Amino acid sequence: LEEVHSWWASDEVFELMKNRDVVMEKMSLHTIDGLVSSFEGTKKRATLGDKLLLLEIVQMDSFKPMQRYVDSYKSKAIKAPKDIGTMCNLLFAEGISGVLINEFPVQVACASCWRTRSDLLSWYEAPGYQKELLPLRFSSARCLTVVLPMWEEKKETFDATRRRGSVAAGMKLRSLNF
Repeated sequence: LEEVHSWWASDEVFELMKNRDVVMEKMSLHTIDGLVSSFEGTKKRATLGDKLLLLEIVQMDSFKPMQRYVDSYKSKAIKAPKDIGTMCNLLFAEGISGVLINEFPVQVACASCWRTRSDLLSWYEAPGYQKELLPLRFSSARCLTVVLPMWEEKKETFDATRRRGSVAAGMKLRSLNF
């Protein structure tokens, strides 16, 4: 936590905050107690083969559904190899533990890393996710779900992947934004 506060007090963050009206209208910065140690950059995840990050930022209406969502998310991640046939590399699924700046309320954040788009889609389309997690989100929360690349791929790799038909998978991933 000391490193976070040191970063928060840095000149770089001061400059960002001073000029943020150009970059963003509102922002929130939170700390989350996660399942893995923090690390800088994506090289560590890249060595494990992770290429995509699924990030869910959730504003829940009440505590009980929020806690059930987090517990269910963790449980589904542990059972993923058996249920969907692939590992869910869960970074965290927790309630917010600290607030640095809060211009829009957030109570829960979940993040997981995936090797391929098809692995991520298997997670999202799995019956457990669709029948348990999505209904909780729809009934008790407002959520922003995004899929982010872990690092920029070379243009040649991107073009080859696109030719192999990953456009269909990309279209499905676009529907993840709620």
